[in-house]
Amino acid sequence: MVKIDIYEPKEIEELFKREGFIIERAKLDIGDYQINNFIIERKEIKDFFNSVHNKRIFEQLYQLSQLAKEGYQCFLVIIGDIPKFDYHRKEPISKEKYLYFKRLLLSFKVLCPVSYNIALIHLESNKEFVQFIRYLNNRRILKGGVERPVTIKKKERTIEEIRSDMLVTIPKIGRRIADKLAEKYSIKQLVEMSEEELSNIVIGKRRLGIKAKYIKEALEN
Repeated sequence: MVKIDIYEPKEIEELFKREGFIIERAKLDIGDYQINNFIIERKEIKDFFNSVHNKRIFEQLYQLSQLAKEGYQCFLVIIGDIPKFDYHRKEPISKEKYLYFKRLLLSFKVLCPVSYNIALIHLESNKEFVQFIRYLNNRRILKGGVERPVTIKKKERTIEEIRSDMLVTIPKIGRRIADKLAEKYSIKQLVEMSEEELSNIVIGKRRLGIKAKYIKEALEN
């Protein structure tokens, strides 16, 4: 049996049923799918980029990381390729923006396991996603797993922690620099700074210098 959040698409439920799964629809506080102690947050690639933009992804990763500390195995699964066409604007995505999306995705492949103890899986389709869940289920059976209820309560995060998680996804910006910037500046303040102003910010005993270029580029996109 797989538990599926009530807001997940009906088409995925049908794919599970074709594979012989028993489905239970429920309102999951954390994640979109649960099998035993596996908790999975599924995102279409566009939803992933939007959730980074509106900061929601960082709260979700934090909640998953709390479950990971309780012994659950948590996954962020991203479905689909980086888009090359903007259907809203009806024009191809620029090379610069495509490369930005590519770097952002790569940064999360590092951020998730290193900072949150969560595996990030990038798959081509929902059909492949269902096969991924089947492999997890087979692994559970081999290990003789017993289903555990998700009982952890959500913990609120500070705006500084969320800002730091956003900044650490920028190339060349480590957690120490991200934390210091998040403590002193809002994202709006950083966006409004020129590259020169950013480069003159002192963290510890050193200026940001060339790192300012990466911050400016990421925030402008």
